[in-house]
Amino acid sequence: MLSVGTAIYQGSRLSLGLVAAAVLGPAVFGLWVLLLLVVQFSGFLGFGIANGAGRELPYLRGAAREQDAARTEEAATAATLALAGLAAAVGVVAGALILPMTMPDRVMAIALLSLVMFLQQLVLWQQVSLRSSFRFGATALQLATTGIVLLIVGLLVLPMGLTGLLVALLAASVAGLSAARLASPVRGVRLRWDLDAIRGLVAIGFPILLAGLLFALLTTVDRWLVLGFLGVDAVGVYGIAGMFVSGLLLVPAVLGQQFYPALSFSHGSGRGLPDLMGDAARQGRMTGWIVVALGVPGAIVAIVAIPAFLPAYSEAVAPIAVATVGVVAYAFSSGYGNLLNTIGAHWTYLRLQSAALILDLVAASLALAAGLRLLGVAVAFAVSMLVYAVLLAGAADRATRSAIPTR
Repeated sequence: MLSVGTAIYQGSRLSLGLVAAAVLGPAVFGLWVLLLLVVQFSGFLGFGIANGAGRELPYLRGAAREQDAARTEEAATAATLALAGLAAAVGVVAGALILPMTMPDRVMAIALLSLVMFLQQLVLWQQVSLRSSFRFGATALQLATTGIVLLIVGLLVLPMGLTGLLVALLAASVAGLSAARLASPVRGVRLRWDLDAIRGLVAIGFPILLAGLLFALLTTVDRWLVLGFLGVDAVGVYGIAGMFVSGLLLVPAVLGQQFYPALSFSHGSGRGLPDLMGDAARQGRMTGWIVVALGVPGAIVAIVAIPAFLPAYSEAVAPIAVATVGVVAYAFSSGYGNLLNTIGAHWTYLRLQSAALILDLVAASLALAAGLRLLGVAVAFAVSMLVYAVLLAGAADRATRSAIPTR
């Protein structure tokens, strides 16, 4: 069910993005790509609290420590509400930096971005809370509702440009939160400002957050480099490739969201590392073949359709084909990242992502400096993802053999 909800969400998001690209043109669409990146990265303003809860809640439930799980969830909920205010403030600053002074409704757009970033904290925490309780049906409903509302409202208000798209994001967030709450009403969870519990979650979750941040940088730094070397118009063109890659990367992300709580629950109940390694390998195989099944036909369609229907974005065709190879390589190893987080090898995970990010930064910068433009950036991304996949598999194997202590 979660896969269906994700497919609806991603299909709606991609459809709106393609229409917006055609209507807005590369320059304005490039600004929209940058705003979406800001919203995406706002999820990392939580100091790892949600990340820690995502590991601890299923672990504690697997160990039959329900009271500790309830205390942890209540503390995380209170902290998330407080940090949502920080995200809103960051949204004001980011909007002021990105949106041009000549934009007629600039103040309104900045205010909307701030509200979207506030709600993004609540959306992400709701997903963690639902998954940690294995309420995947409600999670799927949240995603599907968000996607449908985003597409419908987005198409209706697209004539308003960037401001209209931000209105659509805001409406979609409210609808998704409401739908999941109605489907899975929260009973007995109250706000608890428990500093000891919050500090414990930060200690566990901050390394996981850093790893997630580095992965987000690894998969989006190409757009910032394109902005620096080639300008916002090129960001708009490359944004088509970025949307395609993001859609494929959502597959390992969503499957990981289902496997990760199960891994933590199994670990808490005492299953051995070799069994967990087998689960991680199965996740990778499943994910990899799904990405192949979606990515290869999708790339073929892009090669044919973009020059015909979006000729201004034709330079994105080759990067889409090349980047797909990198995503496929990563997908087959994606389960090993969950394993490293589950068994407490957070810093090992972090080092691997740092290495892949540095490789991508250096290779993409050299490619852009050499005049290879968007194709060079895509090649750098694909190579770094392939190297990252190999490093993940090797680290998981070593961690399993050495039985890293976790607590």
